[in-house]
Amino acid sequence: MPLNSHRKPQGTLLGMPYDWRRPNRSKVFARLWNPGGPMFSPKVFGWGWTLNLAHPGSWAVLGATALAVTLALIFA
Repeated sequence: MPLNSHRKPQGTLLGMPYDWRRPNRSKVFARLWNPGGPMFSPKVFGWGWTLNLAHPGSWAVLGATALAVTLALIFA
């Protein structure tokens, strides 16, 4: 029996979702572009959340992050 065979390939750990299953096109599309879904969705592969790019709030987060990085580079 393999060492980690008792572990589930998806679930939550410390309140954060994880998914260790191999990504496929439909899962990537469903997690990254889900109109009507929440702004944060479980990662396609790994532990944590990712931005749902179909949610308008995610573009505000990306814009604010880009602005902060740009200003940090200019004034550093």
